[in-house]
Amino acid sequence: MKYIFVFLLSLVGSQISAQPCDLGTLLKKPGIWKEGMKGGMSGIIASDLAREKKVVAQLHAMMQSHYSPVAVEILYNGVYNPSFAWMSAIQYSYSIIPLRMYCQEGKIVTEHESSGHFYIGANIFDSEIYDVYTEENEPGYGFHYMSDLPELKNGVYYFKQKNVRLAFDLPGKAAGWLITIDDKLPYSYVTRKEFLEKRKTILQRQEKANIKSFDETVVTKNKEKALYEVEYKNDPVKWQRYLKMDYQSVLDANEKNRVKFANYYKAAYVKLEEQMRKPADELNQIAIVKEDPHDFLNYLFTTDDDGFGKILIKPNPSYFNPKLPRSIPHFFFIHQVGPYDNEVAKKIMDEMIAAIDMQALKNMLGKEPSAVAASKGTPVSPAPKTTKPKALVVDYDVYKREATPGFKTSTPASTVSVIPALPVVDAAIKSKAIAMQLTAASMPGYLSNIQSIIDSRLTDAAKEKY
Repeated sequence: MKYIFVFLLSLVGSQISAQPCDLGTLLKKPGIWKEGMKGGMSGIIASDLAREKKVVAQLHAMMQSHYSPVAVEILYNGVYNPSFAWMSAIQYSYSIIPLRMYCQEGKIVTEHESSGHFYIGANIFDSEIYDVYTEENEPGYGFHYMSDLPELKNGVYYFKQKNVRLAFDLPGKAAGWLITIDDKLPYSYVTRKEFLEKRKTILQRQEKANIKSFDETVVTKNKEKALYEVEYKNDPVKWQRYLKMDYQSVLDANEKNRVKFANYYKAAYVKLEEQMRKPADELNQIAIVKEDPHDFLNYLFTTDDDGFGKILIKPNPSYFNPKLPRSIPHFFFIHQVGPYDNEVAKKIMDEMIAAIDMQALKNMLGKEPSAVAASKGTPVSPAPKTTKPKALVVDYDVYKREATPGFKTSTPASTVSVIPALPVVDAAIKSKAIAMQLTAASMPGYLSNIQSIIDSRLTDAAKEKY
């Protein structure tokens, strides 16, 4: 009887330990707080870094006191960025990577990577608000932009929650919240009038660049003509064929395109002038623009509900108090993105947001951080490099019969019977190609030249076919 009782106990115990892992089991599994990987802190002034760490420690304390993770490993750290003199404030954040737990072969395991991310950013925004475009990198719409207008509720700007597709095509959600001093905005909206004035300046600059491109085509062809005139001086047939099929056809096409693009710009200016004559109340509205699908030189005004709309913004230096340290929180932006495909994922996202004390964050703005004991060795993430990437020009060496250093070929070059000859590239053409820089303004003229050259090479039959 004693042995039967022991057997029954062991049987019951084995059944308990072998209970399958399911949703109910996961939702009872306590989560884990874990420091993330440490990174560099180069380019940060010591006094600023000390202040930023105190702020991050406060944010971490807030999250830990209000959020008890379930079925997730929380990797948290501080992300500290170097100071740039042209910025009104220094950017840094408290960041979380949630690693979900899931069932695998009856056991609870933790994922090794996540497409989810959560951060509370001090002086960080989802769009560029500190800098403006230069003429060299300015897009057609002229300003930085955001995708949605926020709604102010109880001192917090709420951005629309969006459905997004994450890695491996997982369905997810993304949302944002902005907390500012006195509900003011750290950026300004661009008005329709400002956009139209900027657009006119951009069009004038593009048109000037196009005219220059067409003029350069004429100069280039005349130089080429002078060279061929010498080369074909004893071959009048080739000379006449060149003049007719190449030189003159390119110039004719170039002039045709010059007139065509001049008309394009003329029509664009007419549309701009019509828009600029609108009533003042319309011109003072926020500029939400999108490209005109029927006119590549035109933009249309639209609404916030349009998924293709760009809400144009610009810096607002007056928001920032220059008497305050740039490393204190001047505003907070909270961003969250992650999977939302099951109960565990939903619980993680919803409870992290619920843990945020919006009023506490608002009370931290514009003030020195209080002394909160940070966890030992508060981790940081690598800061971005401040050096600009250099343009790399590589010599034409694709067909050189030289092995890459350290590369061992399986077939000795001496045994290969057919080796492609190195193409001979004209030095002038090579130099021109390397020096060429295409921009949005010069692209139409460049494409027009290519089209002209192609047309000059095609026979009449080929032109009809293509």
